[in-house]
Amino acid sequence: MSNIDYITKYLNDYLNMDNPQYAVLIQGKWGCGKTFYITQLIEKWKNKNNETVPQNCIKLRPIYISLYGASSISQVSYLIRKELRPFLYSKGMKVAKKIFCGIIKTATQGNFDFNGDGNTRDFSAIFDTESIIEILSKPNDYVKGDKILIFDDLERCKIPIDEIFGYINNLVEHSKCKIIIIGDEDKIKKQSENNTLPSKYVEFKEKLIGQTFSIRQDLDTIIETFINDSHNHHLQDNKELISDLFIASQTENLRIIKQCFSDFNRLISSLDATKYNKSLYEIFIQNVIAYFIITYCEYKNGNNYIKYFQNHTSYFTDETVKENVSNIENKYISILEKYNIKYSYNSITIKDIISFIDNGYISNLTATLNKSDMLNIPHSQDWEQLWYYGKLDNNTFLEKLKSVKNLFYKGEIKYVSIVLHITGMFIHFNRIKLAHCNESFLKQKALNHIDKIFKKQNDNGCFLIGSYNASWGKQYMEYTSEIMVELIKYAKNKLNNYFEKERVKFCKSFWENIDDDKAGNISSVFKESIPSGYCSYELSSIFQGINTKRVASRLSRLSNTSKENIEMYLSIRYYLPETKITGAISQYHLDDLEYLKGIKDSLIKLTSKQKLIDKLTTKSLVCTLDKCINQLISSPKTV
Repeated sequence: MSNIDYITKYLNDYLNMDNPQYAVLIQGKWGCGKTFYITQLIEKWKNKNNETVPQNCIKLRPIYISLYGASSISQVSYLIRKELRPFLYSKGMKVAKKIFCGIIKTATQGNFDFNGDGNTRDFSAIFDTESIIEILSKPNDYVKGDKILIFDDLERCKIPIDEIFGYINNLVEHSKCKIIIIGDEDKIKKQSENNTLPSKYVEFKEKLIGQTFSIRQDLDTIIETFINDSHNHHLQDNKELISDLFIASQTENLRIIKQCFSDFNRLISSLDATKYNKSLYEIFIQNVIAYFIITYCEYKNGNNYIKYFQNHTSYFTDETVKENVSNIENKYISILEKYNIKYSYNSITIKDIISFIDNGYISNLTATLNKSDMLNIPHSQDWEQLWYYGKLDNNTFLEKLKSVKNLFYKGEIKYVSIVLHITGMFIHFNRIKLAHCNESFLKQKALNHIDKIFKKQNDNGCFLIGSYNASWGKQYMEYTSEIMVELIKYAKNKLNNYFEKERVKFCKSFWENIDDDKAGNISSVFKESIPSGYCSYELSSIFQGINTKRVASRLSRLSNTSKENIEMYLSIRYYLPETKITGAISQYHLDDLEYLKGIKDSLIKLTSKQKLIDKLTTKSLVCTLDKCINQLISSPKTV
């Protein structure tokens, strides 16, 4: 029996008791589904207990009260009266007269005229008194049904715990009410500890609460309920995928899950499915569902590293980012592979989904959809058609195989990813005995292609190899084979080297050609992303590979204001004490050390040729460089 089933059975038994003389507490963190559970249970109780009562009687049903924001006992009484009012009106004024006869007169000095004229203005005055609560506290032949009250949001109640528990205890002991309390007990305990009451929460609880339950929802059931309530066939068609993703995300807050479905419906409602091929659209939506849920759960749970997930490449220079993105990948990769989910940029990107969460819309969504390879059937290259070899007839297969062989063995390929795809296909065909090839020769040819691409091309898009052993929306065949593992690793190393060279080239060009304009923008320049896209230049060595003499010469000729800008930037970068900015010296700081020494030595020589203010400001720059050097030498590497 599940946790929920056990609680439900207990509560049903509790309600069948004649006079239990204690309340039941259902506790759990905010968003865990306490309210969702109890409201569903209330509906079942209402529907189950449908026996008729005499026409001259009213029948009570479970009364749900939220204590959120309640600041006085009289306010709670008002909320109860408000819920009781529909029961009284349900049978008309004559029945109400019988119920209140002998109660109202005393409480209101006999000011009511129950003459059967149907005038409810007289009757409404009842609700300005406490007398309506007498329905719960005194026996009445005209009131049928159980006196069941559910008090929710106890931790959000502003009434001191001793007062609200005393009020509820009076209903339990003297009115024979059956009370269910809903709340976050951890928060209630903290609130109790912070007040100055002589008795604490635990003591009050012992006098009132006879049984406590902690909610542990059946996530599969909850998700299925939310999906059914959404009336969205896309969600209903992908129940297993959705359930797997939510479970992997470890999201227990049902409000996040419910809001996720609501926001997804809002996003999908803005799309016109009639514009696209039906089968392609279904695949597209499945991919959107997958990445929408992943992004929503991570982002709403405070994991801002989700914005780096599948962010163009997988090549990080920042180890913290790399570790956190790897954790995200490990959560979901098996699910993405199980359902054949393509890379996110083929549908709606993580960046766009975050924009939708933050702003409620995606700018240029139409343009994004028009560019999607998943929605728009592109002109397929021969190798792409060969990838779907199982759908080809014999003649077409042989024709495409011949074309791709000519391309691979005699032609020139522009993209590393295509080299890997073709190599994987040929290995696969060879191993399933569909087409023979010499795998050793194939491997060498693939290496030659990769080398040639990195040598000839200047567009880094030609070098990318995708993620999850896939690119172009397709997985590399035989990606676990020894040859493919070696080729993918080789291509990754080449790409890392390329990105590193481009980073060094950028910094070298900046410093060796520095002028007053560049010096004025130095801070913003080094905040830009490095070629790999996963950190800024300022989180890497910014002097690596420079010609120190050339840089010193350029620095010495800067305006005095520009020299001050350079001094300030270096002081902040290396955490000089006078800036009052603290930070850890990292390896990328230490990588600058020898270059800083070289610049300083060259500047010292150049000052002998300068005069007056120019000489003074250059000496000041030398002094700052010397402080930075000493800071790096004396500070232990901590990161």
